[in-house]
Amino acid sequence: MLKRLSLTTLFVLAACRPHVRGLCATADDCRAGSSCALDGICIASSGHCVPACGAGELCNSSVCIALKPVVRVVLDGSVTLAPAAARVHVHIDAAAAIPLGTLTVTVDSDRLLASGSVAAAVAGENFVTLTHFDPEAVGPVSVSASVAYTAQGGRADKARSVAVPALIDAQVPLVLPFVPKTSDTVSGWVPRTATGTLEVRATVDDQAGSGADSATLDLDSCPPASPCTYAGALVSRAANGGSALFSFTVPRTVQTPGSETPVAATVSGRDKAGNVGRAPIGLKIDDAGPTFGAVTLVSQNGVAGEDGKTWFPGGASAPFVEIAVAVSDRGVGVTLTDVVLALNPADISNPVPPSNPRPMLPSPPDGTVHFQVPASAVVGTENHLRFTLSAHDKLLNASVVPPSDANALWIDDDAPTVTNVRVDYAGATPLRSQVCASATSATFICGRDDEKTATANIHLLRDDATTVTFDAFDCGSGLGTSATAKVGGDAVVPASQISVVGIPCPGRPNQTHTYSFPLDAGAHIPGTPDPTTGIAALALITHATDRTGHPEATPGQAPALISLPRWKRQLNGTLIATGAPALLPVAGTSVVPRKILVGTQGATSNLYLLKPDGAQEWVASLSPGVSGDVAVDASGNSYAVSGDSTCPTGGPPAPCGSINMVDLAGKVATSPECSLSAQGLGAAPAITTVAANAPAVIVAATSTNIVTDENVFIFQLVKTGGTGACTLVTKAKPFLTSGVGSLTGVSLSGATVFFSNGAGFSSIPQSGTTFGSTVVTFSSGGGAVSARDPPSILSSAALNPIFGGSDQVVRRTVSTGSGAAPKWMTDTNFIPGNLPGNPVGTPVFDTQAIYTMDDQGTLAAWSLSTGTALGQVQSSPSAGVPASAPVLLQATSALIVQQDGRVRLATRLSGPPSSLTAVTLLKVGAFKNSITPLSPVVDVRGTGGVAYIPDGSGWLWAIQLDNAPLAATANTWPRPGRDTCNSRNAGVTYCP
Repeated sequence: MLKRLSLTTLFVLAACRPHVRGLCATADDCRAGSSCALDGICIASSGHCVPACGAGELCNSSVCIALKPVVRVVLDGSVTLAPAAARVHVHIDAAAAIPLGTLTVTVDSDRLLASGSVAAAVAGENFVTLTHFDPEAVGPVSVSASVAYTAQGGRADKARSVAVPALIDAQVPLVLPFVPKTSDTVSGWVPRTATGTLEVRATVDDQAGSGADSATLDLDSCPPASPCTYAGALVSRAANGGSALFSFTVPRTVQTPGSETPVAATVSGRDKAGNVGRAPIGLKIDDAGPTFGAVTLVSQNGVAGEDGKTWFPGGASAPFVEIAVAVSDRGVGVTLTDVVLALNPADISNPVPPSNPRPMLPSPPDGTVHFQVPASAVVGTENHLRFTLSAHDKLLNASVVPPSDANALWIDDDAPTVTNVRVDYAGATPLRSQVCASATSATFICGRDDEKTATANIHLLRDDATTVTFDAFDCGSGLGTSATAKVGGDAVVPASQISVVGIPCPGRPNQTHTYSFPLDAGAHIPGTPDPTTGIAALALITHATDRTGHPEATPGQAPALISLPRWKRQLNGTLIATGAPALLPVAGTSVVPRKILVGTQGATSNLYLLKPDGAQEWVASLSPGVSGDVAVDASGNSYAVSGDSTCPTGGPPAPCGSINMVDLAGKVATSPECSLSAQGLGAAPAITTVAANAPAVIVAATSTNIVTDENVFIFQLVKTGGTGACTLVTKAKPFLTSGVGSLTGVSLSGATVFFSNGAGFSSIPQSGTTFGSTVVTFSSGGGAVSARDPPSILSSAALNPIFGGSDQVVRRTVSTGSGAAPKWMTDTNFIPGNLPGNPVGTPVFDTQAIYTMDDQGTLAAWSLSTGTALGQVQSSPSAGVPASAPVLLQATSALIVQQDGRVRLATRLSGPPSSLTAVTLLKVGAFKNSITPLSPVVDVRGTGGVAYIPDGSGWLWAIQLDNAPLAATANTWPRPGRDTCNSRNAGVTYCP
């Protein structure tokens, strides 16, 4: 084999073109038939080489000479370069001994439009894939290739091809899809139908490119039982072939049933160069009705119910409730005026059902529909008012929201229920032990108990305080934490919730509320008491208003039973009291309530001192026994006369009288000087003072043995070493005239003492332990007028005695002044008051009127200043029942006790004309027909009073009154009995 040698200079020079002087860079630099050798010299083929030269070599002078690599771009003229046709064929002629490097192909016009390379080219056929297409590249271009290689001596070099013309199309076609309008298209939407189709069209415009070729439609999400890809059918093509119109037929079932979300699809358009343009499209197929949002309240007159819901008042005249509901449609859209609200017929309780409301116009721009729902649909009940909401979109796809509590209105036109009013009798204050001395028994009855059954704690006393509770519930809007009550006729008082229990409303969470309010019985006036028991009903009316303002249909009602009797106590068995009780002062003060002193029949245990709660502090046995009223002085000493009786056996045949004195501790004083053998003491004593203002009593002799005997006495309780003795201070005989010697009673005013007698009355001054010498006797001007009771004294500018005579006349008298024979005579400015019967007891008066009871049970009143009649009231139930002398109370009222046991409260009504009325408070034990009932004594108790009433069965009653006792003053004589203050010591501190 021949050794391959280098070309000689001769052959080189001979083969090179002259203009390059035999040198070359590529074969194109050499003359035809010559090639460019690897060393850059043009050579021509000559001689024969054995073996034959390989590719990229030339046999020159029988020597194989390596040529420079030759690069040639091989293109098919029918192929347009494009990303879809990006492979370029490059042929390289190169000797095997020449190392080839990177082969690069470039596509150029006025700029680089595409390029590609392979890392290691090979001699022969190479295929380079173009990349980095300019997306706007379209039209004629030149394509060239270059290959890197290693020349002799290791020098790097490149061989380049000739530029080859070509066409390029890297521009994607423009795809414009659209949906043509059909007969059932509304606002670009069509309904979903089981067999219908939807035509989609797309224009594929390749502009200056290779021309539109085809189109497809692909669904982004492939629905079940439907194809995902649809080929476009050519509808038309532009004359230049650049653009074309394609049509796709898509079944409408590609839309999910019940959906209105556009079906997402992509339309792809392909040009002839294989470039693909894509465009999305939403297939507007609507198979869903409108969507309803939450129902919201616009009206603000609702209230938060007990169940947490908002409640509105109902009723035939109830205002509308405005609501708003959001209505939307993501498909074809909805006309808000097509939204319909229909009331649920089952919830309408109005006899005249209201019509269904229409949407309010104009609709607001926020996508809501407003309705004015008639709350008047609910009448007389409390319930939900449900409704149906319906609407359809513009393709008539309908939506319905059925009636439900989720969006119902809650309407209340029913009243709460108030029940079970309860008075806590057992929990009343003060404590029972503070108001009643002992439990109810055969001899003691507490006013809080039932006398007949001895059932405890079923009444209140007039000054008790307790708690009243009641229940209420409401099955609609419910109740709050407060309610109200009305006690008697007084103003409404608040009640507070104390508990919430139970579920009284089936199917509702509302509960029973228990409320309470304090009851101060003394702050209210109860109704008319039972005329037999004295139990009065204080009306309790409880109210509850539900949260929508409805009051209860029927208030809770119950009486608080108020016992006027605080207690009653049997003293000396069935033996009755012998006179009116007296109040015992407490340590010379006006402290109330005070203790009660009362004398009874019987030889023993006949003088009792009771505490305000009915407890017995002490009982004394006076001998002789008690006769008539008792009196007490400021120190708490008590005085009781024994009466007008026959002297004991062995004594003188004359009347005998005694006075008993008992100190504050119940110790009876010795009385050697206080027993009389010629005088009877049948009238109560009057309290006076002697030396050093020491208390003493003046006693009138109600009978005498002879006309010359003394008939006026002053006695005093004197203590020596803790032992008390009854001491006779003074005795006198100022009244010796016929018909005057036997006195009927004594009263006094300051230093003047008045003695009633057969002539009316006479007065005498008292100075300490002695009486004066001036005796002034009443003169009637028409003969003697007997007075059975001492006068009452009006201490105005001058003393004005007032008394009732045996001529059934009540007089106010004046003194004739000084003179040889001064007299008390009827006041000429005063009209004598006439009575049907004889007066009973000392007349009483307040600042305006005189009151007197007669022995026929008639209470009469006259003007204190003129004597003008102010009214009469007769005993009940029929006239002619004797009664006690009245005891005056405040509020121009008077208390009397009838012989049949009825205790009555008389009231003088101001006129004109003035009148007297009377009501029966209760019935105590009746008196025998021969006994005139005793006058009560009334103590202060809070803002009212307590009357202590002896009855005809041996009981002493403590009766509580709303009216306080009238206080004794210089111009007020409220009580006919001989208690301390009515003895005309009216200014002392212990008087009421």
